[in-house]
Amino acid sequence: MNKKILGLNKYTQIIIVCLIVIFFGCEKLTEIESFPTGKDFNRGKIIGKPILKAQVNNLELKLIAAILHLDEKLIGNFSIKVYSIEYNTIDKSGNLTTASGALFIPVSSQALPLLSYQHGTETKREFVASEDPLKFSPEALAAASLGYITMVPDYLGFGKSNVIHPYHLSKISATTVIDFIRASKTFCDSNSVTYNSQLFLAGYSEGGYVTLATQKEIETNYSNEFSITASAPMAGAYDLEFSAEKVIQLKKLKYPGFVAYLLFAYDNYYNWNRLSQIFNKPYDSEVGTLFNGSKNFISVENNLPDSVSSLLTESFISGIKNKTDSVTIKALTENSLINWTPNAPMQLCHGDADSTVFVGNSIKAFEEFTRRGSNVTLKIIPTGTHESSVLPSVLLTIDFFSKYVRFSSN
Repeated sequence: MNKKILGLNKYTQIIIVCLIVIFFGCEKLTEIESFPTGKDFNRGKIIGKPILKAQVNNLELKLIAAILHLDEKLIGNFSIKVYSIEYNTIDKSGNLTTASGALFIPVSSQALPLLSYQHGTETKREFVASEDPLKFSPEALAAASLGYITMVPDYLGFGKSNVIHPYHLSKISATTVIDFIRASKTFCDSNSVTYNSQLFLAGYSEGGYVTLATQKEIETNYSNEFSITASAPMAGAYDLEFSAEKVIQLKKLKYPGFVAYLLFAYDNYYNWNRLSQIFNKPYDSEVGTLFNGSKNFISVENNLPDSVSSLLTESFISGIKNKTDSVTIKALTENSLINWTPNAPMQLCHGDADSTVFVGNSIKAFEEFTRRGSNVTLKIIPTGTHESSVLPSVLLTIDFFSKYVRFSSN
């Protein structure tokens, strides 16, 4: 089965920029000698020495942008340094574990805002920003060129983390992001990088989900430590029970890997031991090898059927359809993100032709948050698919953040 992977064309213009930048040349693998070392047991503390992975001259970015006729909003006036950072966070049992991420720093003496950008679905452990920041996080490159100190957490299960990725599990996903924000601020404090009091959150697809989860966790449990200026969740699955009901109504799945990924992650996180009840043979015994971090998304997709009834057992489908599978439904409800009241201004973006992450997720979130009195707007991209809506969503986010962002003010 030769399927087209999500994302092969969604970042096309920006990735071309990054690849040409790589061709121009970047300094890599340089350690920060001044950073303090020592054994650390606290969440968000940096482990070892951060590594300088790349330096990008803004003149190169401007030239490439002009050659490729990129939207001028994508490239700002800052040159960039990118660091790979390992840090302490916690695993599903609350035990200390190692995670990693990339920190994109605009070269400036100004006090700049912080932005945490949460990446979309990935399955291969090395395909993240800390490993190759220019290839795997072009959005962060654009954001940093615009003047945002941009943090891109790899998530658990990627980069330096070897655990099973907690896909669409809200609290642990948010915790990993929060701890990377802490680590990034520590790095800045130790290396004369000045940031102001502003904190922005953004992400697309899984990144949209993790962005909203992070906002919820911060505003619920960490408001004494962080104050979110504005957030921009894009094309995320915020109502997981609604999404599950929509999925089982389909005969064929465009990307069965998303469904299998979530159910495998939930089985692992909640210790269900139900894979044979969820997946038909041979997929019940194969999903573990598909989502252990060794395969890219193309390989995952090529090893799964696109038929819902071929992938999932009849009893599991029936349990969701008739709401008798209380275990799964409870987990989906616990990890959905619409039953709370956001405080910071929020902009939701979604394509109305998205058959991968249904636009109803953003509509339901918008309606519920509006009912609760939150400051939220919804931008629907006409005829936008999950792939084609990425660039328009990013541009809308740039415009939205520009209403709030400030520079050189502590």
